[in-house]
Amino acid sequence: MIRKKYSEIPIRNFIFITIIIATIASWIYIFDKTESMNGNSMGFTMGMSIIPFLVIWTIMMVAMMFPSVFPMVASFEHFYISRYKMGKPIVPVWVFLAGYTAIWILFGFFVYWGVLGISWIAKHFPQGQGYSYIFLGILFIVAGVYQVTPFKNTCLGKCRSPMEFIRTSWREGYNGAFVMGFVHGLYCLGCCWLLFLLMFPIGLMNITAMGVLALIIFSEKTLSLGTKLNKPSAIILIFIGITIILSPNILRIF
Repeated sequence: MIRKKYSEIPIRNFIFITIIIATIASWIYIFDKTESMNGNSMGFTMGMSIIPFLVIWTIMMVAMMFPSVFPMVASFEHFYISRYKMGKPIVPVWVFLAGYTAIWILFGFFVYWGVLGISWIAKHFPQGQGYSYIFLGILFIVAGVYQVTPFKNTCLGKCRSPMEFIRTSWREGYNGAFVMGFVHGLYCLGCCWLLFLLMFPIGLMNITAMGVLALIIFSEKTLSLGTKLNKPSAIILIFIGITIILSPNILRIF
């Protein structure tokens, strides 16, 4: 473990600036990638093998999730600064972030093979493609209902209470910091996994959809009114789902 002289304000500013730079760089890359594709997504996985897909997936995660994870990272670093002042060993905050990122990469791994399976079914059973809009509508409805489930609220509560999470989930050392990041990533995943899945039928590199979903995620996790957004977002998602089923032509706006 590391023992260095820490100054709380510069360290927090450095973390904030680093997260901002990583987020902006990710959005720039995604925008450039979208422009180079010229609207041709080549299917759910954009024609990519697993490794390139996971790279793009991770960049998307950074763009959409890192702004909302800053309070947790700042709280983690604040706690370690307090430990340093008491003469206790500390661990770099990047270890926590590595654990957080790992759970999203793992999720992306399973998503990749899942969407490949869906693509295989669509290819070998083309008669069902005419009803794909029903599947999409149901996905929106399920995502809407999930917004108000107790499990979603429990995960959101963990994400909105950084110091409480650190207090109840504390582990020592590098491995402990990695596990803490991983566990926090699980709670974030519990909040947002269905919102992320909506990206596939809408368009994995759809900048507008990414921006809207990222704003919802950020608002839920960080704003004081975040806990009050679940019901309105649920109603909107369910409404969109029903509208897609009843009027598939609405998909043209995506």
